[in-house]
Amino acid sequence: MALSRKVPESHIKHKTAAILKRELEQDADWNTFTQLANQTKQRVQQTALAAWCPPNQKTKARYLNVDVLVTWGQKMLTFLDAPQALREPTFDRELVQEQLGWVTGFRSQLAEWGELFAIMAAAESFVRHHGLYREVHLELEHHLLPLPAQTEQTQRVRRELVAFVVEQAAQVHPDERLLGSSEVIESVLGKMKRLEQEQSKSGFTGLLLGLSALVSTTTTAVIQTALETVPTKQVWAWCQKTLGPTVQAKRRAAFASLGKTEQKWDHLPGAT
Repeated sequence: MALSRKVPESHIKHKTAAILKRELEQDADWNTFTQLANQTKQRVQQTALAAWCPPNQKTKARYLNVDVLVTWGQKMLTFLDAPQALREPTFDRELVQEQLGWVTGFRSQLAEWGELFAIMAAAESFVRHHGLYREVHLELEHHLLPLPAQTEQTQRVRRELVAFVVEQAAQVHPDERLLGSSEVIESVLGKMKRLEQEQSKSGFTGLLLGLSALVSTTTTAVIQTALETVPTKQVWAWCQKTLGPTVQAKRRAAFASLGKTEQKWDHLPGAT
């Protein structure tokens, strides 16, 4: 299949974030849980219980990492439910129960939230790795089928995610595969900036050619063949023709010409 064209405007990560916001924004239990977690963090982060401190909660894009908070709650339940003989003796049992025992009041909710996040994470991962193509929804349904979906909420969200993928895949031509998320593009551009380092501030340089290497499977033999086949002067000629001088190069040239002009002024009659 050919990989071409562009990422659909609304990709899978945006969709799952929108679903989470809709499902949790009006969830009174979730709001209470996050408030208690935040209050607990403020109380215990500088105490002997700092190891059990709830994770930070984002103020922006706050629904993009809520699974971290749920995972913390589930681990906290496991610790609180463990027999005393299996608990870490470093922590005072009564103190832990006093400061963190409130988590047990959200046992059923944590199970439901965990189930919901598992479905959404699996859908995200599948689309990220496989992209969008004709009948991708059939494979996605098969991929999600083994995951628990005991609640009506999880079942509804699963249907919604599959329907979303059906809608997005309708844009795909036969024998074509589109990216299902722009995250891979953002990742490659981030690596490109690290490769260019300070040079990335003034425009594209010849290191742009390294972009293909970042997304290719390369071996020592491939690199050796490339070096033997394409001479440096050919690469430099392509860069000069296609990219041209960077902003920084133009700035250096401009200041260099000013320097020469100032030097000539110094030699004018009567110059001091």
